[in-house]
This record gives sequence, C-alpha cells and structure tokens, in this order.
Amino acid sequence: KVHLVSDEIYAGSVHAGEDAGFVSALEVAATQDDDGSAGLGVGPYVHFVWSMSKDYASSGLRVGALYSENEEIRLPLQKLNDLCSVSSQTQLLVESMLSTETEAAAGNGAWFEAFLEENQSRCATRGGEWQSCLEELDIPHLKPTSGLFIWMDLREFLPEDGTDAERERKLYLDLMQHGLLFTPGASMKNELPGFFRCVFTAASQHTSDLGIERLKEFVAKKRSSA
Repeated sequence: KVHLVSDEIYAGSVHAGEDAGFVSALEVAATQDDDGSAGLGVGPYVHFVWSMSKDYASSGLRVGALYSENEEIRLPLQKLNDLCSVSSQTQLLVESMLSTETEAAAGNGAWFEAFLEENQSRCATRGGEWQSCLEELDIPHLKPTSGLFIWMDLREFLPEDGTDAERERKLYLDLMQHGLLFTPGASMKNELPGFFRCVFTAASQHTSDLGIERLKEFVAKKRSSA
C-alpha cells in the first residue's frame, strides 16, 4: 500500500480564475455519506496537512492542521503535539481570525473569507506583472496560477565555466550584484542548473516595480555583451 500525504498549504491561494480551481484530496477520497460521525471516510492511506502560514500570511503563528483516519499515525502525532502545542494567546487570535465578521466582508461573510479574496486578487495582479515582464523579455517560465512565486528559466545567462553547481552559484551572485534576490533551483533539488524562483509577494509595490526594472536592465546588459 502507498500512503498519500496531501500538503494543501496553498489551497486558499489559487488566483488564476475558474480554470485553476482547487480540489482537495479529502474531497476526492471521501466516501462518507452519513452524518460524518466516522470521519470523512478517506481511509487509512490518505492524510491531509494544512497551515495558516501561506494563505493567511501568518507563518509566525505556527498554526496548522493534520487530518488522518489512521490511528497508527494519529497517536504518535498527538504525543508529539504535547511538545509543540499552540499557545492559548495564539488560539484566541486564530479563533478571532476565523470567526469575526468585518466591514470588509460587507456583512456577507467572515473576516477570513474577505482576507482570502483580497489576497487572491493581489497575488493575481502581482503575478501578472511579473509574467508580463518575463514574456516581454522572452524568458521561459511557468504561469503562476496559485501560490506566491513564479518559476523562471534563466539558463541563457549561466556562465560557461565550472560545474553545474558552480555555474548556478555564479549566476545567483551575479543577480545579487544587480539587486535581484531569486531562490536558486539547487536549493529546491532542481536537477538542471539555471532555474530560479521569484517570490513576487515578498515586497512592496515599489520594490516589486524596481525589481522588474532591474531584471530588464540585467537581461539587456547580458544579451548586449553576448
């Protein structure tokens, strides 16, 4: 038997419209059709994990959830939870976040619904700005449909000398010299050198715009000297 662990930490950060809708593994695997007293009926081999870190920009709270119907997995995790339980103050804060009505929701929903809607809108806008930049520069990339980043293929700018790891490291440092901080693919176990991740949400609008201009300058400089 194979266990499936579904990490749905970006489940609420889908921002590419209806075509990129998200379906939880729990929904796919659930077979329970009564009052749910025996759980969702996903069986002992499907496990769900989620956290407030990404969807609610709350990584500092260290609050998450795990759902499993496998007793052999739940029991040791419950024991582990004794050593890393969420503080009472944080529990009160999270309860308020997930239940409080707000003016932003216009009385039609809770605060967390209004927050997710606004977050998805901002991610779509910012992601679209970076995608437009990469298309203009003819840099291969994956269209961001969810999450907080965009995956870029910068192999064109790899130096020729050195091992793959050395070449990617040199490009990483070169980008930094131009005021650009992208995550190198090697840090995420990517097999090929030259791929980078741009976290487009980790900056103000001014800083993001500046990053786009710096990338354009970097590309123009490299291509003119090629």
